[in-house]
Amino acid sequence: MGDAGRTISVYREVKLDKGEPGYAVALNDLSVTYVFPSFDKLPAPDKVIEMIRKTAPISSNARGSKALNINLK
Repeated sequence: MGDAGRTISVYREVKLDKGEPGYAVALNDLSVTYVFPSFDKLPAPDKVIEMIRKTAPISSNARGSKALNINLK
C-alpha cells in the first residue's frame, strides 16, 4: 500500500480445531500489525481493501511488544 512500509498480508490460517481453515488478513502498519476477520475462501484484492476500510480489526500488536490487544466489539 504505497511506499511508506504499509503492507497487507493474506495467508492460509492454521486451524487447531475441526473445520476448514480460512484466509487470515493482516494490515502491517509502520509499528503495528492489525488482524482482521478471516475469509472462508481466498479473497480478491478489492474485497480485502474494502474490508480493511470498513471493518475494525479484531486484534493488534505493536512491533517488539509482547502485548496483544483484542477487540471484543
